[in-house]
Amino acid sequence: METTDSSSPLENAAIREVLLVEYKSLREEIFKKMDHRTNLNISMLTVSMITLGAGVERKSEMILLLAPVVSVLFGFLIAFNNYSIYGITSHIRDSIEPKFRENESSLFQWHNIRAPGKDRMRRLMLVYHFPNMLAVITPSTAGVVSAWTIETISPVKAFLTLVDLAFITTYLVAYWTIARGSVHIRLENPEEIPQK
Repeated sequence: METTDSSSPLENAAIREVLLVEYKSLREEIFKKMDHRTNLNISMLTVSMITLGAGVERKSEMILLLAPVVSVLFGFLIAFNNYSIYGITSHIRDSIEPKFRENESSLFQWHNIRAPGKDRMRRLMLVYHFPNMLAVITPSTAGVVSAWTIETISPVKAFLTLVDLAFITTYLVAYWTIARGSVHIRLENPEEIPQK
């Protein structure tokens, strides 16, 4: 015979209200961070294109070699923003939604439906992560390549190119680490993993 726990959090109206307020405020925070991420992407592309345009117009390899640094710094901000969104989403999915799903199965399902799965990284790579990385790598690569089409060679130019390549590599490693961490496999029953 099953027994029910009379001290269930959902039976206490005050606790339920606190959970609802937390859920709503965290969802609002996600939407704000998503807007912020969009603004950062637009700003990154705008500033990178202005830097590249000024460098090409003036034939200045120093300005052109500045474009990768600008793009990568914006890319780090965007990646950190993504990481924050993933953290909030995981908290909602793992800590808040389970308390509601017990009694209100039709409500609060979004984060559970969007839970990380075995092939989530592959699905997100082409439609989300790859375009984000491309938005950073394209102006960075264009800046380095354009700078080296100008025929002057100097130690400063070589040093800045190495700095740019280090920035780009660090960005790719950091972004990949964050992207992989955001799609960790979380299953309550390991038997539920579909075998391919």
